[in-house]
Amino acid sequence: MSGGEQPAIRTRARLAAEEAQRELIANYTCRVVAREGIEGASFRRIAEELGCTTGLITHYFPTKEDLLIAALKMGIDALAAEVDNRSDPATTLDEWIDNCVDFLPTDETRLQCWRVNITFQAAALTNERLAEAYYSSASRYLPPLRDLVETALGPKRRPEHVDEVVDGLWAIVDGLGVSATLNPTTYTPERVREMLRACCRGLLALH
Repeated sequence: MSGGEQPAIRTRARLAAEEAQRELIANYTCRVVAREGIEGASFRRIAEELGCTTGLITHYFPTKEDLLIAALKMGIDALAAEVDNRSDPATTLDEWIDNCVDFLPTDETRLQCWRVNITFQAAALTNERLAEAYYSSASRYLPPLRDLVETALGPKRRPEHVDEVVDGLWAIVDGLGVSATLNPTTYTPERVREMLRACCRGLLALH
């Protein structure tokens, strides 16, 4: 190995270590937000949770908004990663609906993700940066749904009709996830599945 390659290796190692620190801080922020809300996620509280100084956190996230955006993206990615890691991706809208139902808050990990999601939705109402981060993170998972909708609508489909169905289904899934988090007894997986299929049939029938 030549001497010129060593600094590059050290730089890559340092960048990897810094990214790992960012992810760790964002992960613990998600935990605090899930339990205590946005207001409870102060630098001091996150530092206590991590067992570090507030200076370490501000080194990676200069403002609370920066920290919250990182936590928001991690919360959304935690749910989406399970979809990405599936060996058998959905090939029909019915399968896509089944996948959505699988990610309802039925265990502690998913419940935490949905609590974080709901908390950030509320905060995004008055914070443009959070709103932009929320929708940009979520929207990258729409293309697979769009492909399924295009297939279901058939060759005579119009682009604006596809957009309407995709946006409608995504909004319905989001709303039902929130409802299931707040009232899991009423919004059981079985009921949510039935509601999603009925809404999907209705949206497709409009076009």
